[in-house]
Amino acid sequence: MDLVLQVNGTQVLAPYLLVCDAGNYSTIGAPSPQLSGPTRYRFASWSDGGSGSHIVTCSANGNLTAFFSTEYQITLDCRAPRGL
Repeated sequence: MDLVLQVNGTQVLAPYLLVCDAGNYSTIGAPSPQLSGPTRYRFASWSDGGSGSHIVTCSANGNLTAFFSTEYQITLDCRAPRGL
């Protein structure tokens, strides 16, 4: 499952390579929740401690990781036992 990120207001698929000049900045975001069938991915955190959508300054090569928690849909079928 490819998760979606937002870079400067544009939706991109992760992983994504952001190229920017030193001293410039970009706004990154991790939309939440994201659905894939019965599985839902909810944004948990960025590796730099930033909020779901925040500004990053381009100062050197590096990596940022968005962490998501996984939620599963569970369906219960509750029926009375036969013979009651």
